[in-house]
Parts: sequence; structure tokens; C-alpha cells
Amino acid sequence: MTQFNQILKEREIKVCLLDAAGVLYNGSEGILPETVKAIERMQKQDILVGLLTNNSMQTPAHIQKWLASTGVYVPEGAILTSGLTLIYDPRLNQQVKNKTVYVVGRNTSYSYFEEAGAKEVSANLEEADI
Repeated sequence: MTQFNQILKEREIKVCLLDAAGVLYNGSEGILPETVKAIERMQKQDILVGLLTNNSMQTPAHIQKWLASTGVYVPEGAILTSGLTLIYDPRLNQQVKNKTVYVVGRNTSYSYFEEAGAKEVSANLEEADI
């Protein structure tokens, strides 16, 4: 048994959360092979592997699809991005719900606002409520 597997077993680890950017993948090197091997080992032991990222430019569905295309499987529901706070944090959600929102950033992040109940995402600052 490898030291890694021994630690997983001895500590009875059931869930492992990884930071996506810089741990699972790196901008210049892509998916880091050592991390992929660790994820596969954990999944073989029925340990739930989740990803966290403060990058809200991509949705969990987009991240999951991209990872699957590289041979890494993490369920969409186990990927948490900072953009999800608009949906699940009541204070933030209240700021955008039923409002026209001006968003600086990629249109790939617009779905967070739409799912949070924004009336509209506008490219025109003059039309925006927030």
C-alpha cells in the first residue's frame, strides 16, 4: 500500500476538496498528471472529490465538460465556483434578483446572473440597475 493510500485509509477520508486552478490544472502545463492519479486513487476508494475555484468565468457544467474531455471525471455537482454565491447567498442574490445587471467580464459568466434571477444582463451600463 502506498503512503498516500495508507493516509486515506487510516484517516477515513470521505471527501477531498481541491482548488482547481494551480492544483488540478495549471495554465501553462494543463492538467497536472500527479493530481489526476491522486483523484483516480481516491475515486477508486469511494472518496468524493470536489473542486473549488474562485474563477467565475466558467460554470461548473463547462468545467466538468472540459475536464471530461481530458479524461478527468468530476461530477458537475461537485464543482463549486465563486459565481455560485450569486445564486446561494441570500444577501448577494438580493442585489441582482429582478434587476438589469451590467457585467464586466466574459459572457460565459452571464448564466450565474440569469440563474440568480436577474431580469436581464446588459452590455449597456446606462440601462443597468446594478
